Amino acid sequence: MTSDWVANRLLLVGNRALMQIQLDQLQQDSATTISPKRLFQLSMGAQDAKQLIFDPFTNTAILLTKNGSLLALNLNNGTETNLELTTGCLKQKTITSIVGEFIWNRAASPQLYALTWNGLMELKLGSDNCPEVNVNWEMFGERGLKAISLFAVADKVFVFATPTDLLVYDRLSASVSQFPIPNPPLKQLLTVSQSSQPFPDRNCFQLPSVSSVDVVVKNDGRTGAVVELPEPKREEKDENFKLPNECQNISQPQTQYELHFRKRGTEKEKIIRTTNNKTFIEQGVLDKNTDYDVSLGWSNRFWPVQGQSEPKLLLHTGFGFPSAPREPTAFSLSPDTVLLSWLPPELLNAPASEIRYRISQQSSSLVSPVPVAVRPQEGARGHFSTPTADVVSCDENDICQAKVPNLRPSTDYHFWILALHVNRISLNVVEDPEATSVETQAHTREIPGILRLENATSTSLNLRWNTLPGAENGFPYVQRIQVSIQYRQSAVDASWTLLHNSTFTLEQNTTRTSTGSQHSFCIEDLRPATTYDYRYLAEYHNNIVPNEEASNKKERVLITESFFQQVQQARTKAGTPSAPTNVQLINDPKGTWTLRWSAPDSDGGETIQNYAVEFRPNSQSEWEIADRGLPSDKLFWRVTWSESHARHGSEDSDLTDGQFRVRAANSEGFGDFGYTKVNGADNAGSLERNGKSTVWNVLLILLLILLILCAGAYYTLRLKMSKRRKVREKLHKPICMESIGEQIQQFHQTQMQFSPEVQNELKILPKITPERVKITKQLGIGSFGRVCEGFMRIDRDVSVRVAVKYLKDNSAENKIKFLKEAILMNNFDHPNIVKLLGVNMEQGNTS
Repeated sequence: MTSDWVANRLLLVGNRALMQIQLDQLQQDSATTISPKRLFQLSMGAQDAKQLIFDPFTNTAILLTKNGSLLALNLNNGTETNLELTTGCLKQKTITSIVGEFIWNRAASPQLYALTWNGLMELKLGSDNCPEVNVNWEMFGERGLKAISLFAVADKVFVFATPTDLLVYDRLSASVSQFPIPNPPLKQLLTVSQSSQPFPDRNCFQLPSVSSVDVVVKNDGRTGAVVELPEPKREEKDENFKLPNECQNISQPQTQYELHFRKRGTEKEKIIRTTNNKTFIEQGVLDKNTDYDVSLGWSNRFWPVQGQSEPKLLLHTGFGFPSAPREPTAFSLSPDTVLLSWLPPELLNAPASEIRYRISQQSSSLVSPVPVAVRPQEGARGHFSTPTADVVSCDENDICQAKVPNLRPSTDYHFWILALHVNRISLNVVEDPEATSVETQAHTREIPGILRLENATSTSLNLRWNTLPGAENGFPYVQRIQVSIQYRQSAVDASWTLLHNSTFTLEQNTTRTSTGSQHSFCIEDLRPATTYDYRYLAEYHNNIVPNEEASNKKERVLITESFFQQVQQARTKAGTPSAPTNVQLINDPKGTWTLRWSAPDSDGGETIQNYAVEFRPNSQSEWEIADRGLPSDKLFWRVTWSESHARHGSEDSDLTDGQFRVRAANSEGFGDFGYTKVNGADNAGSLERNGKSTVWNVLLILLLILLILCAGAYYTLRLKMSKRRKVREKLHKPICMESIGEQIQQFHQTQMQFSPEVQNELKILPKITPERVKITKQLGIGSFGRVCEGFMRIDRDVSVRVAVKYLKDNSAENKIKFLKEAILMNNFDHPNIVKLLGVNMEQGNTS
């Protein structure tokens, strides 16, 4: 540590930097704790300091480190220089101590003395020649020079310190006086004499004129301020302000500022003195909402105040701190939205465009008010923006409004409105009692009703609406409430679909004890086993007077608010699959006909288990079962029974002239059919032609009945009943196994012809050849024959596991039973009953 008596400060090395303590501030504030100010950072080699001396006339500190390095710290330009590089006499010498001696009453740099291991010398900075000082070192004991650790200069004497003694050496008489040290060892040696502190010319410390200095004053709170003051510029080119040459690099004392706050229009003035360039004026020092003319004067310990700057209107206390908003009012628009209306503050203390409003709310679930996002007013009165904002503006409106969304139904809320300046928004100001309005309350509305799921099918959802009693009472400004139903597919559709004919208006003037209205709705054409979202939309049409006291005309504003019920979900039940698509009959190059199709668009919510194929030769014929139980992963069917057609004289054109249809089955049952085209026409056209033909047939029958009625009522009725009975017996005659057996037995005995019914049943029996069946093992033997397990080749690369029954002999009785059983199994059509794949009635191999 060392002193700068010119600038009245202490210099010290600490925290790896050169620091200062201003003594003027310490004396003015009478503080017990001071904080050093950092001047500049030291290099790594200069941080291990041993001694520090200061030259105020060049504003340079000389620092000696513990390893003997000597450094010059220039405070004017903030540079650090190793003196060994600029002073040749310091090379190859290790300095152990250094002191400076000022000449009596001469404002000049001190004479430096350096103690080395070789002796004492006068240090000439920047010179290669440093004269030795003659000292009789033998007078200092046996160790002599090596015993000295510190020394100082006081006028005509040198003071040396050893670990145990203090030695005073008179340079004139070369005598030594020895004094023991009470508490060795010494850390630092300081001597003071009359010539130790010479002062420079007082003109070196004169300050420039303050008349043209600009002072920056900013508001801080309602009565505080922040003042930013410039440093005096001593490099002015003004002819009236010129420093002597010897004052160019001198250490300058601290500048003291005088701030004059004069209330405009009065003689009242407050003076604030400070030494800081940035001064904070505490709250309460200045008056509230007052205009002040601010002027500045400065001085230092050698130069008094020479005048003040021109007073300017720089400060209006409370600028940016408006008063509280007036007359807040709350209206409940819907179960989750409240409208707030208020008047701007009486004192804005800023342009209206720079004032913002922040709304806080509190309910029974909150301990203290919290800021909320609101929907600000936009455009004409009664219109509000959809996005929310933390703060709202009210530039040109005499009445300010905002909507508070996302509230809970049937809940008491308390609201406060805070007015603040745009510059304070980023400070997250929440509390300001002087800018906060009085409390206003609102009770949110009840929900208008309840929408519940009543029933669900595979393609529809049935919903029921119950209006809550008295939900629309207690709010006289409500004009009407309109409710509609919306739905969408969950996790698929982003937009909602309005249910057709679902909009209705709630009845007015219902009491809380009366029964609310009920409505039923059905959402149709839905997909099976699919989850859907549904909700209701309630639109409240409110006719409101925003602020009766502020509005002279008391004009009413129509404000519409929408309330969306919390989304509910419902799932349709599983159904049957839709029709297979792209059903086509294809003839490959090998002459094999294959029926192919694509999987249904919807499986009905359950896994598809199998497919069934049907065929009819033409549009007038009945559909016949071609195959069923096809695996779900098999989307084709090879027309295997075309061989039997060929044996009966049928050609390939019979297949193309006919029509196929395919349907899928799941656990819920069979779905719709998918049809092939008939002669290039769609199945729909065929059905249309069939429908027209049926209509003409019905008309002919009706005409016939009318003619018969004309012939006679009784006779016509009897004839009509007889014809209908004959037609019914002919078309729907049941197939009896006994009659089939009798005909088969008579056929073997008398070679008679089968009836058409039996011929048709035998004709549609699927035929197979023994080469397509491979037997793997025998399951059992009975009186009828034997049963074996094997595999039957369906396609070139596809085989299925089958059970094969062989007749024991070819007796007529066994054949009759065999054919009866085959015809009966061929007429089974159920997914859980084993189907008949084919029969072989060749001689000697009936299976």
